[in-house]
Amino acid sequence: MTESRWTLTIRCPRPANRAADDFHVQPEKVDRLAHEWFGRDAAITLTARTATLQIRGEGQMPGHLIDHYRTSFASALSCLFLKIELKGGGGYVLPRPVRTDIREEQR
Repeated sequence: MTESRWTLTIRCPRPANRAADDFHVQPEKVDRLAHEWFGRDAAITLTARTATLQIRGEGQMPGHLIDHYRTSFASALSCLFLKIELKGGGGYVLPRPVRTDIREEQR
């Protein structure tokens, strides 16, 4: 019996800082937030130009949760003191363009 494994990657332009310095985006703080919010197989990567969330999982990819992951990623970026906009319903929205990739593989 083969099991499937999936990787979800969500990438967007990196929002500007709301704080005057980078204390809030130190790698250990970003890693801790990724693991606490999305699980131990998740990573958030911030570069000068992009913000990326990568989540790995086993079994069938829960496609119905992609919007949830996008909104949660936007909330996480807001908690890292990055400028994220609120949408009409009160949730956060990622800056555009947003790229979402799903890779599934058999093991």
